[in-house]
Amino acid sequence: MGPVFIAVTISILIYLVAVMLIPRHVLEDSNAYTRHMLNRLRQQSQAGQQSQTMPVAQEEDPVDNPLVRAFLLAPGMQRAVPLIQRAGMWQSLDQFVLAFLLLFLFAIFVLARFGWLGIPMAAIITAVLAWLYLRYRLDKRRRAFLMQFPEALDSIVRSVRAGYPLSSAIGMVAENMPAPLGPEFRRVVDEASFGFTLNEALNRMADRLDEPDVQFFTVVLSVQQEAGGNLSELLTNLASLIRKRKQLRLKIKALSSEGRATAWILGSLPLFVFLIISYFAPEHLKPLYNTDLGHLVLFTVVGMVGMGMLIVRQIIDMEI
Repeated sequence: MGPVFIAVTISILIYLVAVMLIPRHVLEDSNAYTRHMLNRLRQQSQAGQQSQTMPVAQEEDPVDNPLVRAFLLAPGMQRAVPLIQRAGMWQSLDQFVLAFLLLFLFAIFVLARFGWLGIPMAAIITAVLAWLYLRYRLDKRRRAFLMQFPEALDSIVRSVRAGYPLSSAIGMVAENMPAPLGPEFRRVVDEASFGFTLNEALNRMADRLDEPDVQFFTVVLSVQQEAGGNLSELLTNLASLIRKRKQLRLKIKALSSEGRATAWILGSLPLFVFLIISYFAPEHLKPLYNTDLGHLVLFTVVGMVGMGMLIVRQIIDMEI
């Protein structure tokens, strides 16, 4: 393999990583200001409070598995731990790690024709697939939680109006609501039982989920406990606001559906053509496998298709 081929391959990989990371970490997040102000309000509401009880609830222990421990000790994996917990995959982390380790070994076997270059290629492909799967599970759980959250607020309002204290109302939500909302509120109840104040337990839930709607909820409760007011009316207004935000998200999803369909069609069309040619005239594709120029063309095409799909995704990925 010539130095030009290696240089072009590395350049494509660097560009792909940049396209994936820079929009997430450099460009302004539309939710950043909201999260910043909510965190300031929460910190200000807690500044004058000093808990009289010693929290004794502990964080979830890591999965007792040598393979998982090695995975968590790998460079950069600690940053993925909060995402794994938010995706609800912490208890099944050993299965997740084992599945993608087997996928990595399978990718090495498939890419063995590229020699030593097949190992980093397999690692990159496996890492991208693992990241996409994690984002899928995270988005799926997030959507399910936000769909249930207004109903949970309505349940709390009805319980408060019936004369139940707030802690009992949250306990009823924990018992009656399905996953993923029910287990999160169950953890709040457990932490409050083991020594945390209710506000501390709710703030910890808001930190775990990192959702503006949940942070609105914790801020409303903190401010209400300090300044007083009609709790049921506040929560009713908050539930109405969250429903309007959900409707706006669904509207944006409908308006951007054409862009998403375009990305999928344009991204899958080269693969479809490649499979058709492989079936009817496989001899035409042999230069892609057997020559350095063919390797260069193949990696360039894959890189350009990947960049196009990522750019379209960034264009249609709007947050509220």
